[in-house]
Amino acid sequence: MKIKHLLLALTIIISGMTSAAHAATVSISPAQSYTVSPGDTTTFEVRFTADEDGDIFTGATLSLGYDAAELSFVSYGTPLGWEEFFGSASDETLSDGSYIANFNQNYPWTGSPITVEAGQSIIIGTFTFEVTSGLLADGVSDLWLVDDVMVGEFTYSSIISYNDIYGEYASTMTTAQGADLSAVPLPSALWLTGAGLLALSLIRRRTC
Repeated sequence: MKIKHLLLALTIIISGMTSAAHAATVSISPAQSYTVSPGDTTTFEVRFTADEDGDIFTGATLSLGYDAAELSFVSYGTPLGWEEFFGSASDETLSDGSYIANFNQNYPWTGSPITVEAGQSIIIGTFTFEVTSGLLADGVSDLWLVDDVMVGEFTYSSIISYNDIYGEYASTMTTAQGADLSAVPLPSALWLTGAGLLALSLIRRRTC
């Protein structure tokens, strides 16, 4: 009897793992670190990717956190072409960080369902930032999805709707957050020039 129960438990666990592996996913791209310079603009995409059977995407509301020491929010885009039924997204500075809150694209209010073929992806939204002088490669994503962010009396969540699922937290589907940006390294000639100027400065101080 114990063996039967063990086999049943293993079957349930394996089935659950298989189901999870074949589920639709959400990701932010680019996810891999790349180099930029202060003053550059950089754009991230939030993508929905269908599983091996394909999916019908019906909507999303997104809230994202970002590193305001390294990035300054510029704009967002709605490539699906649906209207923002719940109002415009906003750039919010709160006590615990900086956020883009209330990005929303939803059927049936403003569009039509989108059939996403097996393994294919669609861009839900784009988010553009200007790189600041505080850019630092610290091994931490510079843009990430959050479950909930409270702005005043309103709570804005990251919710994905597809097939017959209405309102699954994006965090349960997320496979990649945004990249950790790093600064373009200075050419070696500039380092040598800087070192030479520093040496001359020290010599002048000693001779004065």
